[in-house]
Amino acid sequence: MNNRNFKLSFINKTGNSEELLGLNFFKASKTNIPYYMMFDIKTITLANGHSRIVLLAWVILDEKFGLIKEESFYLNPGKPIPEAVVASHHITDEIVKQYAKPHVEIFAKFYADLNNIKWLIAYNYWNYVHIIGSETKKIKSILTNIPFVDTYRYTECCTMREGHSYCNIPFSEKRYNSLTLERLAVLCGLNITNAYHDVLCNALTTAKCFEVMVRDNHIKTGDAMLQIDRSIASLDQHLMQIKEQDALNQKIVIKGSFGDNFTAFDFETSSHDRMPCQLGIVVVRNGEIVEEKCWLIQPPENKYDSHFSKIHGITAKKTCNCQEFDALWPEIRPYFDQEKMVAHNVSFDRTVLETAIAHYKLEKVHVKAFLCTSTILGKVRLDNAATQLGIDIENHHNALCDARVCAQICIVAAKSTDSAPPEETHKRAVPVFYLDKNRSISKDAKIQDLSIVKNTDTIFYKKRVVISGVFESFPVRNDLALLLKKLGTDVNGALSKRTDLLIIGDDFGPKKMGQAEQIIAAGYPLKIMNEEDLIRELNSINTL
Repeated sequence: MNNRNFKLSFINKTGNSEELLGLNFFKASKTNIPYYMMFDIKTITLANGHSRIVLLAWVILDEKFGLIKEESFYLNPGKPIPEAVVASHHITDEIVKQYAKPHVEIFAKFYADLNNIKWLIAYNYWNYVHIIGSETKKIKSILTNIPFVDTYRYTECCTMREGHSYCNIPFSEKRYNSLTLERLAVLCGLNITNAYHDVLCNALTTAKCFEVMVRDNHIKTGDAMLQIDRSIASLDQHLMQIKEQDALNQKIVIKGSFGDNFTAFDFETSSHDRMPCQLGIVVVRNGEIVEEKCWLIQPPENKYDSHFSKIHGITAKKTCNCQEFDALWPEIRPYFDQEKMVAHNVSFDRTVLETAIAHYKLEKVHVKAFLCTSTILGKVRLDNAATQLGIDIENHHNALCDARVCAQICIVAAKSTDSAPPEETHKRAVPVFYLDKNRSISKDAKIQDLSIVKNTDTIFYKKRVVISGVFESFPVRNDLALLLKKLGTDVNGALSKRTDLLIIGDDFGPKKMGQAEQIIAAGYPLKIMNEEDLIRELNSINTL
């Protein structure tokens, strides 16, 4: 397969896939007779555990996999969008308010298309159908003639289950997500470089994986399909090919610039509640830095989580005489009002800003656009992006330093003759996809084996450990997990009351941190260790 670069629209659009996506992922149908329907959803979870749909997409293909239709819609879940969803998928309450369509209108379209197809397909089919059925019950009294999804009308297919069999990966109900859609796409020989987590992309990717399995005769549809040569035998083999290709191609690709006039900003926070303790501002005009400002900010009650202080060095002692955000707001606000604001991982910094405004009940500021420097070089950390472009980053996690580096990245990108204007994130950013191989932990690393331990006199021996975040010393998280296994550690993926140690790096999960704090507050002896502490401890036992 050739490399594919998605350029998806997030507002309701239909028509030819080549026009919408900028690629020939599926050719337009010549028969226009519906046969397959693939769908995907994105949800939020309510306090009662029920899921509500916030994005719904589906595609219709003919029996030869020609594209007939593609649909993508926002739905109002009726509750505020959680921070985790905003951070992961860039879906905000503002976007939903602006673009969401009435449930009745969307499900009328959805079920109208269901009436005309023979196969109904989704990646996590049974879960998705259950959620759609739940949503349908809410409008059943209005749409009296719509059918529920059932086994009598369609031939159903769950590409996750079929993918396990196709790729010779054991399937377990307890570990139903062991084969992600991204991984399945790789094993099917697809190389889709970005836009995962958008529902339309996922529906199209599901369709392509299904097509590969049909043409390999793994799934029988009753159609005379030609066999294709499946040259990629395993995920590990394909990842090795990607790694080798990356080693050959060291050229830095700059994907876009934000012009010559903008303001870069960066927040440092005091806890997982995302309350600011420092703000850095760098103003750029005509491609030159013209102003820099930095404020230390006292968080509510001047409270800090110790592991946050270890990251940026800001403590309650340093901010005890500083003003809180609301007192500084009249001075800060002019830098945001009607301005194009740039940050690295801008969804985080934007959330910090909005959290502080909401906490102090301040009047909202009107920002022209929020833009993210991670779209320029791909999803890499700020310090790595700076290194690639030859920019000095002397004091990473200082808000002014990080804002200055963001500004310099944009200035360099603006001077690149190959750069193209990026899409603005206020229209909803496309998160750049990168293979999750560096964050995943192998099954072998999670199997504790005390027989291989040579040194039992360490803090890791017989300890239950969870790893979260990105580690500079261990770019591949599995390397750290295997090292801990040699020290007698029981490496786990989820926190519990039995967890002894949570090891965190950059970009650690805020949900995990919240769980950890609840466990500690309940009196359980869970300890939190950052990368600096980890390396110090490993050096003390001569493991590095």
